[in-house]
Amino acid sequence: IDLGVELNVIQKSGSWFSYNGNKLGQGRDSVKQLIEDNPEMMEELEKKIKEKISAGADIKKEEE
Repeated sequence: IDLGVELNVIQKSGSWFSYNGNKLGQGRDSVKQLIEDNPEMMEELEKKIKEKISAGADIKKEEE
């Protein structure tokens, strides 16, 4: 979910997450459950994230 947000595949506004203009849910846990319960959506999100990474999208790693 975080990587999707960072790559602009998933949009985040406050605690709400959306994808393709549709609200997925409020809070990371509820969105995670929704994605786990919808394998087709999970595949689509994975594909779009991998495409962005392959195209050279900049991924910033958090410093610990």
